[in-house]
Amino acid sequence: NHPVSSGDFITLVDAKETLSKHEILRLVQEAKNIDQRLMALEHFSCLAEDEEVLPLLVFNLQSRQVRVRATSLSLFKNLADDIPLADIGKVAQLDNDPEIRMQALSLIAERVDENDSKSYLLQALNDSSKETQNMARELLHDLGLSDT
Repeated sequence: NHPVSSGDFITLVDAKETLSKHEILRLVQEAKNIDQRLMALEHFSCLAEDEEVLPLLVFNLQSRQVRVRATSLSLFKNLADDIPLADIGKVAQLDNDPEIRMQALSLIAERVDENDSKSYLLQALNDSSKETQNMARELLHDLGLSDT
């Protein structure tokens, strides 16, 4: 193992050199290039234990970068542990990007008990985005939770 700068990450991955979890985590936190940061995040989520990955994914839900939030939401699907419903629920309700809100709703519907997901899906019926409203309607129907 040798120290790796964020600028070296793509080269090292392409060369199939192995980085330690510590080096990968440092790249997740320090990489200036968004593609390198996301690649490191995905790689770390595959190598690390759920309890190591979970706080990092929750933290990244607050990122200003849409791609970071979207990647974090997609990586929650890989966790064996329960997802943090309160944190993902906030994203489903408050994120300024309707695509991110829909991704969060989809994750909730997929990974959370039907009774717990129902309240988030019902709230999404009043979302400012018609697409999000339609998705919530479809998810409620697919889960057998719609009244119609």
